[in-house]
Parts: sequence; structure tokens; C-alpha cells
Amino acid sequence: MIAKSAVAMAFAALATPAFADDFVPSRPGNTESPISSSTGRWQVETELGSYSAGHGGDRAWSALQTTFRYGLAPGWDAQIIVSPYVGADVSGDREEGFGDTTLRLHHNIVGEDGNGAAFALIGFVTLPTGTNGQSDGAVEGGLIGTGSFPLTSADSVTYTAGVAAVSVDHRYKSDAFGGVNVTHQFTDSLSAYAELFADHTQGQTASTLDLGAAILSDPHTQWDGGVDLGLTDAADNVRIFVGWAHLF
Repeated sequence: MIAKSAVAMAFAALATPAFADDFVPSRPGNTESPISSSTGRWQVETELGSYSAGHGGDRAWSALQTTFRYGLAPGWDAQIIVSPYVGADVSGDREEGFGDTTLRLHHNIVGEDGNGAAFALIGFVTLPTGTNGQSDGAVEGGLIGTGSFPLTSADSVTYTAGVAAVSVDHRYKSDAFGGVNVTHQFTDSLSAYAELFADHTQGQTASTLDLGAAILSDPHTQWDGGVDLGLTDAADNVRIFVGWAHLF
């Protein structure tokens, strides 16, 4: 379950409206942005820290989980997601170390200019680089489809659905996940969102209500924070996080 949580965290992202013409951070939240990173430029998106409180005193945490994105061509970017420090305390058994590493290829099919509806596909492979119990020791992978469309000049909807093969106790299991996000842009630099997200595997569905906000400190730097509230027994009771993103 620790490895699965690390993989799920790697998907954590939100398609917020473009604050600047060439900067659309794919965080915060659990839905995915359909807009690719700018061609020939690096975009770094970091979850500075997160903390989850589960059932029966179980808890998990992470620091500096970072997505490095590079624009390969219009509508295409390559991504690597690293988790330098993740940990969990399950039933009094505490383990912490380096997490798994995920490689992704993002292809925008329509709407790359950020005007109107947009849709993209994201293929990914997760490599078992985790240490000290932070990995199940197997290669995992899957495919995500994600899109967005405007409701008004200040409101937008993002939807994401994906499937994956994940390793649990050294056996592959199917994993299906998805969600719907509504974002409101209060000003050119301030936005907030509400999101419903669900992840189904091994006959259980972990559903959350996710709330958060993002603010630009300059046209290419975003700060964000939020909380995911568990709606089902399979989900953690609560997860809080803060993050940062920058276009270089």
C-alpha cells in the first residue's frame, strides 16, 4: 500500500487556468492538466511537503516530491517525478526513505493554446527506486486521459481518468482512478478549486473531497496549498500539502 500511495501522489496535479501565456502549472489537486510545458523550457513543480492521517493512528508524509517537465515540441513534454523523502507509520511500524521514480510522456491532442476545450493523453512507467519499504520492487505503468473546458470567463472544469497496473505484495493488480475539478479564478493571480477524486483497486474505492488554492508571486512562479478529505473508509481521513511551481 505504501508503494501505491507513492504512485498515487505522483499523479497529484490540477489543470488551473493559464495565469501567463506560457505557464500552466499542473498542480495542485489530483486531476491533470491537459496543457503541455512550453517547448524548449523546463518547468519544475514541487510538493514541498505533505502529511496524511489515516485510520487507527496510521500516517504518511513526504517532502520535496518534484516533477521535472521539459517541452519537447508543441503539444509534447517529457516528465520525471522523483520522491526524495517519503515515509509512513502503519500500525506502529515506521519506514522512510527514497520513493519510486515515474517517467511520463504528455501529449496534448487539442486545445494546447489554452483557449476553449483541451484534451491530452499521458503515458507513464514507474521504476522501483524506493528504499526502506517505499517500493514493492516492481515496474508499474498505465495511461491517463485528461481534459478541461471553460464554464465562464472565471470558471473551468477539469476531468481526469486513468488505468494502471500496480504491484501489491509482489502481485500485479489493476488500478482505476479519476476525478472532476471545478476551479474559480478570483484574480489574474489567485484561484481556488473543489474536486472529487476516486481510486479503485483490490475491490476498494478511496474517494476524497479536495480543496485548495494557488497564487502567483510573479508571472512564472506559483505557490499553492490544499487539503484532501477522505469520504470512504479506504481513503485517509485527511491529507494536507503545500507546493511550488516555476517555469525556467
